[in-house]
Amino acid sequence: MVQLPQIEVNLEQTTEIAGQLAAPLQLNGQTIPTGAMVQLSIIPTEDDNAYLMANTIVLPNNGAAIAISARGSVITGETITEKRGAEVGKENAAIGSYIGQSIVLAAGGDAEEAIQGGSALGTVGGIIGLVSPANRKVVRLVQGIYFLDLE
Repeated sequence: MVQLPQIEVNLEQTTEIAGQLAAPLQLNGQTIPTGAMVQLSIIPTEDDNAYLMANTIVLPNNGAAIAISARGSVITGETITEKRGAEVGKENAAIGSYIGQSIVLAAGGDAEEAIQGGSALGTVGGIIGLVSPANRKVVRLVQGIYFLDLE
C-alpha cells in the first residue's frame, strides 16, 4: 500500500512520482516501516489509461535504496477538451491584430501601416492558435492509498 498525493499527469510519457508506504512491508526478511519513501512511475497504456509501477523503496533510517517491482491496477485516463485550435486561432489573430496596430500607431505610423502591422501580427497569432493542441489525455490520481502487487 502506497500513499500518494493528488496529481494530474499527461499520458504522453511516463511520469516519475514519489509516495510513502502506508503500512509496514515485509520484503526479503526485512520489515520496511510505514512512511518509507517509494519511487514510482505512472506508465501510460496504449488505450489511454495508466498504471503505477514502484521501482525503489528508500529506507528512512539509513537512506539505502532497495529495488522492487510492484505494479498497481489500471487507472482510467480521461480526455480534457480545451478550446479547439481554430477557436484559439481566431482569438489570437484578433489580439495580434490589435497589438500590431497599436505598436505601429504608437511609433508614428499612419493608418495604412497600422493595418499592415495588425495583419502581420494577427496572422502570427492565428497560426500559433491553429497548432495549439485541442485535447489532452490525462490521468488523475486522487490523494489516497493505492494498492500494488509485488512481482
